[in-house]
Amino acid sequence: MSTSLPGGGRDRGGGGRGPGPELRVRYGAFFDLRIPRDRIAGVRSAHAGKDSHLVTVDGEELGVRVASMTNLVVELVEPVTAVRPLGGQVQVRTVRWYADDPRRALAALRPAEPRSADGRRTDRGVQ
Repeated sequence: MSTSLPGGGRDRGGGGRGPGPELRVRYGAFFDLRIPRDRIAGVRSAHAGKDSHLVTVDGEELGVRVASMTNLVVELVEPVTAVRPLGGQVQVRTVRWYADDPRRALAALRPAEPRSADGRRTDRGVQ
């Protein structure tokens, strides 16, 4: 499994890949989902290992697993269309997947902390 992270980073083993404007969750040629960065409402770490299927859909939640496990969850502000391995399409608002390096993925997907011109952290814009 491969994940492309915003900023061009890559996480192999399950995760996301994206050259900045998107998160890409892949499982080789078997599954490929691109999520525009502006649709990501939040990301969190959450370990789950309840299902043995590689790709599952439960309502508007998509799961992409490695060894029956996921460790990251992305909540979306609006649905994206996922194409299932046999060609069916589904609208999803939540995506669970497995990343080899979940800390790196979390850091890449979370918004940057506001900084002043001299590089210091600032509370401006933080709720």
